[in-house]
Amino acid sequence: MALFTKDQLAAYLQVDPASIPDVTYTVIEEKVRAEIINLVGQTRFDNAGEAKFFSVALDMAKRMYTNASGLRSRQETIDDYTQTLTYASETVAPFEPTLDEQRRIRRAAGLKGAFSIRILADDCP
Repeated sequence: MALFTKDQLAAYLQVDPASIPDVTYTVIEEKVRAEIINLVGQTRFDNAGEAKFFSVALDMAKRMYTNASGLRSRQETIDDYTQTLTYASETVAPFEPTLDEQRRIRRAAGLKGAFSIRILADDCP
């Protein structure tokens, strides 16, 4: 079973379902599923049930669909035409859940984490 249907994704994005190619929907759903399973493990994912991840999965899918390249800001100038696009990194980075999404995924999997310690790569010297 899917985390969300193509119609649910289209409704959340406020677009016509026909505007989302089937292959795009399939890739997004499978990628979101893989990221969730990578975070909590297959056993916790199966035990929690897919319905618990519905909300965060749709948020992840929306971000993946609407901003797949990681565009952070855009600047345009009319005279002498200047356009500056700033991305999250100079190369397209792999799609990863944000810290908030990771928290929501862990909570949905039953990992409350009162005494959990998360080591973030950015915090390490």
